[in-house]
Amino acid sequence: MGLFDDPVFKELREKRRESSKWTAFFALFALVCMAAMAVTSYSKKHSDLLGGRKTVEQYLHSNVTAMVIILAIFIAFVVAVFKTWKGVKGSIYQFMMTIFTAFIIAFTGIGKFLAIHNITDDLNNVRDITAEEYVLCRTDGSNFYLGFEDKGECILLLIPEKKYNELKQGTVSDVHTENEVYRLVVDSTYGGYKDAELYCTPVSVKYYFNSVIYEDCEI
Repeated sequence: MGLFDDPVFKELREKRRESSKWTAFFALFALVCMAAMAVTSYSKKHSDLLGGRKTVEQYLHSNVTAMVIILAIFIAFVVAVFKTWKGVKGSIYQFMMTIFTAFIIAFTGIGKFLAIHNITDDLNNVRDITAEEYVLCRTDGSNFYLGFEDKGECILLLIPEKKYNELKQGTVSDVHTENEVYRLVVDSTYGGYKDAELYCTPVSVKYYFNSVIYEDCEI
């Protein structure tokens, strides 16, 4: 009897095949989930952050597209499991990879569902607030920012250069250290922000809270 006919070797070879099969099963669905996430990442990376409502609608469309992909692979996953599931007779590899695959599909789907919910909320409820103080700063890349507090959050909003110059006409505050937004901008080690200044003139801001997209502002 040759080595390849040895029962122990046959069992090891069968386990290896089983492991490879279900690892590939998981990898296939994981790659499709990554592709769905890439759709929204690409949309965000190539969006106009000063585009207002149009940009937010673009975010919604990309997330809906991603959600359709996830729903499609969820149906495919259910069909695959239904046709291959052997219960207690199935291998440990099938059980593990089925659980892992279900988790990654659910995790991705929930993330996209929440994103769609938040973006829809933005489109239906544009934030229109008046902040008593605001921070202006910019980067070397000619990006101009308006910082303020809203709902207990520190918001740093990309704004047009024209609005940036208009807001610079506000009254500069004598005390900077008590403003959290100002401290976060000044202490930032990754944003490359410069020329930060705190103003104590009230500013009206209209923007999309969850998407952090500018619509309008004025003092």
